[in-house]
Amino acid sequence: MKKWILSAALVVFGLMLFPKTAHAENVANYSVDGTTVTVNTSTGDAWAGQRIEAALDYAKVHATDSAPITVKVPSGDYTFNQSKAKMYEASGYTATVVFRGLHLYSNTLLDVSGCTFRMADGNTSLEQFVQFGNLSSVGTVISYNGVTNYNRSASCAGYNGFKNIGIYGGTWVGNSNYTHTLFKFYHATNVELRNMTVAGGGAKHQVEAAAMNNFRITNCTFRDYTPKNSTAANEAVQLDVPANRNLIVTGYEDGTPSQDIY
Repeated sequence: MKKWILSAALVVFGLMLFPKTAHAENVANYSVDGTTVTVNTSTGDAWAGQRIEAALDYAKVHATDSAPITVKVPSGDYTFNQSKAKMYEASGYTATVVFRGLHLYSNTLLDVSGCTFRMADGNTSLEQFVQFGNLSSVGTVISYNGVTNYNRSASCAGYNGFKNIGIYGGTWVGNSNYTHTLFKFYHATNVELRNMTVAGGGAKHQVEAAAMNNFRITNCTFRDYTPKNSTAANEAVQLDVPANRNLIVTGYEDGTPSQDIY
């Protein structure tokens, strides 16, 4: 009996010295079936955004031109929180990072039909719902295609940065006090937004796109945006040119115009 009490005391003491790591530090939770990756999450999951990001990181590493990957998210109502998490290490993350939104790379389709996404109140670090490439201006920069800070490199010039990307479905609700563009895309070929509803937001635009080749927006709805400044260039979709670091913070500035916009 005394040995048992002593052992229990040592266990408690050990837990005090070495607290159990929170599950936030390993958010990768998805199943892979060929070229389909299904995120294991459901309504109320506080780590849903991080889990989706981890699945997109898997696609970043494994998707190819001949075998694009579809990342599927179960129907539900999800809130994106900025808490730190450990992502898919093979994609370049070696430590926990603050979640700043979803990042898509080439040959990836994000199927979120039946999903509603919201931004947690008080977000200070979440930058976009979705953007292309490595984390942006205040985030951790990771390599892509063997290039560090890929988005600002010549490898990302023209329309050659990213290709064959789609976002299908979802209702994306931005906070009115959120000052970043909700979606930001640049230097890409063959991109489609389909059956999306984009609501709210507090920046000048809900979607900003620059240096896009064959960019399609199909059956999407943009609504409920109240501009902070009624005299500014407020738009649901802004088609821009990558020639001003204030507009495309992480993009390669080569002045490429967009073409073939539908």
